[in-house]
Amino acid sequence: MKKRFLLAALAPALLLAACNTAAPTQPGTSPQPSADTTVPTIGLTAAPASVSAGSSVTLTATASDNVGVTSVKFYRGDTLLATDTAAPYEYTQATTAADVGTLGFKAVASDAAGNTASATANVTVKAVSVPDTTKPSVTVTLTQIVGRSYSAVATASDNVGVSKVEFYDNGVLISTDAEAPYTAAFSYPDDATGPHVISARAYDAAGNVGESSAALTLSQEPLPTPPVVTPEITPNPVTQPGSVTVNALAGSAAGIAQVEFLLDGVRFALTQDIPYLASSPSFTSAQNGVHTVTVRVTDRRGQVSEASQKLIVAIDGSEPNDTTATAKSINIGDTFNGTIAGQTRDVDYFKVNAAAGDRLRLTVKGSGFPGGTLDPYVTVYLPDGKTVLEQNDDAGLGFDSEILFNVPASGSYIIGVTSFAIHDDPANTDNLPTNFYQLALTRR
Repeated sequence: MKKRFLLAALAPALLLAACNTAAPTQPGTSPQPSADTTVPTIGLTAAPASVSAGSSVTLTATASDNVGVTSVKFYRGDTLLATDTAAPYEYTQATTAADVGTLGFKAVASDAAGNTASATANVTVKAVSVPDTTKPSVTVTLTQIVGRSYSAVATASDNVGVSKVEFYDNGVLISTDAEAPYTAAFSYPDDATGPHVISARAYDAAGNVGESSAALTLSQEPLPTPPVVTPEITPNPVTQPGSVTVNALAGSAAGIAQVEFLLDGVRFALTQDIPYLASSPSFTSAQNGVHTVTVRVTDRRGQVSEASQKLIVAIDGSEPNDTTATAKSINIGDTFNGTIAGQTRDVDYFKVNAAAGDRLRLTVKGSGFPGGTLDPYVTVYLPDGKTVLEQNDDAGLGFDSEILFNVPASGSYIIGVTSFAIHDDPANTDNLPTNFYQLALTRR
């Protein structure tokens, strides 16, 4: 009886020991999974990338993850705009005028383990231009210049800028001015009568138009006196190479519009400024002769008057050649223009080298110049400058002289040109500025 009790008493202890012993791992059982540390991948686009204020921008995020994306959040700067939990991940943002400039957006993708990744995109917001509907302001003022000539001046302004001003007379365009001060000049014929409305229309770049008008009335008037003009030429005659100054003494009750200056019918100057002065083209002995200078005046009524004056060009380019010692050298084949003037008894001398046996023709024309007065007398001297070889007064029609001679010996021969009056009488004088001549020495 005592043994059985002991066994019974030991049974609970053995059972407790058995319960405190760890159970072994059963074959075929899987280990516990490790933590998810892989971040999602994400890209962000904004379309359009450039918009006008007031338009909307669509943000589109492309996101993926090794386990799965739980959400995509959209931000403007650091401000949360929206959360999207299912693809496609999109959000649309409206813009306002306050957004002009560059907007920065961000998208953040998250997975179930709390891993995140972000992407950014920028959008340019442009200001919206406001249409210009403001008309320019304009005021037109009329001024009578003289007679029936007027000027119109428009004072114009605009909130942006005036592009041009048009001037109309009774609805007909008469002038356009694109720069301030905006002006127009106009006149009426003498027989024009009746009312006229002068309008100025100011335009801006947007095509807005402002208008102002002023009125005038034309009555019948007597025909005005034509302008008057007198030319003054300095110097006249011209004895040295150079230009002359022409002064037009002009006047008109209507006012002078312009003065033209003409030489032998060809205009060489035009002016609208007082004093009415002009310089002619430069003269040389090649232009020796009598010329006509004309001044033509137009007044503000369109009336024209003109007056002319003779201009004598008497340039002797060979001076000083008044003695055989100062004779001007010329060559066979030369032509030369000169004058017998500048002193009471002028003689021009020329020197030419010639060879024995040269057959030469010497011609001095006096009548070859319109208005010329010289009756030339020509002498050919031997190389000593004293012995006369040939001399001649008239060789044909008009005031011409001609000598045909054969050179007796090689040397420098002297040619003398003067007027018949000086040669014929030691007491005579001949000093007219129109004593033009042309000398030509040629072979025959």
